Amino acid sequence: MLTGKLVFIWLCLFHILRFIMMSQLQCRFRINFKSGPTDKHETAFHFNPRMGSKVVMNSFSTGKWETEESFSDNPFKKGEDFDMFFVVKSEGYQVHVNGKELYTFKHRIPLEKVKMLNINGDVVVNLFGLIQWCMKTLMSTLTITVFQISILTNLNPASRLGLMRIFLCLLQTLPYVAPIPGGLREGMALYLKGVVPTNADRFQTGPTDKHDTAFHFNPRMDRKVVMNSFRNGKWGAEESVSDNPFKKGEAFEMFFVIKSEGYQHSMFKHRIPLEKVTTINIYGNVSISFLGFVTVSDISPLFLSKYTEDTHIKMPSL
Repeated sequence: MLTGKLVFIWLCLFHILRFIMMSQLQCRFRINFKSGPTDKHETAFHFNPRMGSKVVMNSFSTGKWETEESFSDNPFKKGEDFDMFFVVKSEGYQVHVNGKELYTFKHRIPLEKVKMLNINGDVVVNLFGLIQWCMKTLMSTLTITVFQISILTNLNPASRLGLMRIFLCLLQTLPYVAPIPGGLREGMALYLKGVVPTNADRFQTGPTDKHDTAFHFNPRMDRKVVMNSFRNGKWGAEESVSDNPFKKGEAFEMFFVIKSEGYQHSMFKHRIPLEKVTTINIYGNVSISFLGFVTVSDISPLFLSKYTEDTHIKMPSL
């Protein structure tokens, strides 16, 4: 495992990922960076949040636990989603939770010995991945910065591990207009994570070419979601759905799956050839924290992949 890589535990997709209270007396989980899958193998970094208490960190070497470290500013709450990043730096494992840097656990065991990631306890995990990190700070102001990430899905040990590639952008400013890496094609999915401001009226997103809009997606708060296309200088026939999941002041995660027959949110049939679509455009009253293009043949594993049992996952290489 090399320095400069970032391991993230993504626990906010679709609002299905939450702490699971296993008993009234205890609620905790553990993330271990290990040299192998058994209890006898070394643990380079043991990360152990304890609900209602502190976050404990340690290492395990030569058959025994070493000196414990901890911090009392515990951001983890029962029943709440969170995002977590471990930035592996030359000096140690830098821990970020919900965009805030919390702690750096200094290396005690050489990085080259770390081969496995172990997750267990009272937590549900949907995705984890590795980023070749190239930012000086975790939340630098970015307009268009793209990273290539390896993501593992289906962490349940009974399931086959699926590997996919995602191009991720961290956004803090709108409007956002940027090229789609490799162009839009069938089998791709657009992922958006953001928050609708309390004063929002509407926002818009959609793939475009230089002149036309292949798919215009326009949620209007407290009303319907409007969809359309724009070509040859005019708007096409409007389509809409009244089941609007977007609420003022609330976070959302959203996938648009590109199928041969159309874009799947509801289903908006293609009006402009996919090969002409080269750009994504986002603007309006919305705060976007993540945007990604996933290349997968079937997005359903993302909805199904949950993890609640102890398992070891071999760390993938980029």
